[in-house]
Amino acid sequence: MKHNFRIIPWWADSAIVFLNNIFKWYPNLLRRQCSVLETGGGNSSLYLLNKRCRVTTIEGDERYINYMTNVATNAGFKVNVSNKFNVNKDYDLNIIQVDKYERKKYDDGHWYSSLKIDNVKLEFDILINDGIDRLFFLKKFIKSYNSILILDNVECAANWGRLTKLSADTNRSLEYRKFLRNTSWNKISFEQAEGRNGRTVADFIGVESDHRKITTVAWYKNHLFNKMMITDRGFPIVNNEGIDDYDLKTLKEKFPYDKEKKQWVKKEKYPKILNKDLTRNYD
Repeated sequence: MKHNFRIIPWWADSAIVFLNNIFKWYPNLLRRQCSVLETGGGNSSLYLLNKRCRVTTIEGDERYINYMTNVATNAGFKVNVSNKFNVNKDYDLNIIQVDKYERKKYDDGHWYSSLKIDNVKLEFDILINDGIDRLFFLKKFIKSYNSILILDNVECAANWGRLTKLSADTNRSLEYRKFLRNTSWNKISFEQAEGRNGRTVADFIGVESDHRKITTVAWYKNHLFNKMMITDRGFPIVNNEGIDDYDLKTLKEKFPYDKEKKQWVKKEKYPKILNKDLTRNYD
């Protein structure tokens, strides 16, 4: 039996609210479990498990691997740890263990190249870039046009405010800026509110970041999210009946309002017929 637990990823608070709402309805629309690939495991991996996603995480820190394994196993989830890039669908959490992060020992791109995924098509519903070799994974992820992208620490692209040490990598900053300006991708960037002396306000975890904190969620122009017109709260403007606007053909029959008389046909203050369904799961 799988148990629910309260785990908060270290992303901007408004991004977490957005994703909480996405997970209330998007898996129901897909009629299947969401699949996720993330670089950098930890609380985010457990948060996604709790949303009943099948998660594959790439991680090199033994402490995080043990932490994820222990918490997930005790909550009833099946965990598999492997040193090869392989998604075993018999497990809820697949941890791909790579070399421990040691910048002095390895060059940039070492961890990405060790996975040998250049010619692998990444067929995941969600891709998360929040760990090692971000520049290399970003270039790979943006070729996955059917996936939702989550990029954390987008503040690395900034040139004002309290900056992060990630900004020191000019190549990465440039690639992030190129992606953020790419009009083929729709994006919402969520920034943690500013607090004292340029720091952020305390987030859901209780931490005040000493620099700007930005999480970006993106999807390609042909993604279903575009047709459903997702708001910054994570809900669609139209449900699946309005994806191709077929609902407008019968809207007049469903809408109990007389435009000529300028009054409701029914005497209800707010006609129940207008309360259209969006199947949601609040577990």
